Amino acid sequence: MQKKLLRLYFRLTIPFVILITILAIVEQIGIRIILPLDARLITIVLLLIAVLLSFILPLWFRLKLLNRYRERSKSLTKEKFLKFEIQYMILPLFTPYLMIVAYLLGTPKIPMSVIIIIAIYSIYFYFPSKKRIKLEKKIFLL
Repeated sequence: MQKKLLRLYFRLTIPFVILITILAIVEQIGIRIILPLDARLITIVLLLIAVLLSFILPLWFRLKLLNRYRERSKSLTKEKFLKFEIQYMILPLFTPYLMIVAYLLGTPKIPMSVIIIIAIYSIYFYFPSKKRIKLEKKIFLL
């Protein structure tokens, strides 16, 4: 299970690392790519989407699963648990891509910093380590 989750994790994060590296190289060369849009409204929308993807939706998925299998008569299978873990990991790992969009839109420094912190949190917290998977299994009684 961990190998499958790790593969998915790296399939989602490696393209982000490549894109951010390309943007950093382009910035060092002196080319600044900014899309001409009104950043105020888009900044608020990007912040809300980042919070939604990194905190609210994963928490909602987790509570939904816990409520569904709260009774001991209903048992959670490993297949359903794996499906949950995949959904639980995919949503927050789109937040780093929002960071790239925010950068390209020329988001002001403070909101951009918040989006960067949320993206780093998503990359760190949702890493499928053996310890985290073991804890999740213990929580869901597997």
